[in-house]
Amino acid sequence: MKELLRILKSCPAIIEVLNIEERLAAAKKDASYFGYDIEDELSDLIDDIEALL
Repeated sequence: MKELLRILKSCPAIIEVLNIEERLAAAKKDASYFGYDIEDELSDLIDDIEALL
């Protein structure tokens, strides 16, 4: 996930073009069933992406 954030920092336009926030929100919803702190990791990533905008 750190690699994705690095890429998005280098070209923030990708966030909107690829609907990254919307896709991560959907993944976060699905991840709630898996456990292993995946949902928390996705929440942190979404917060970091929102800070870029």
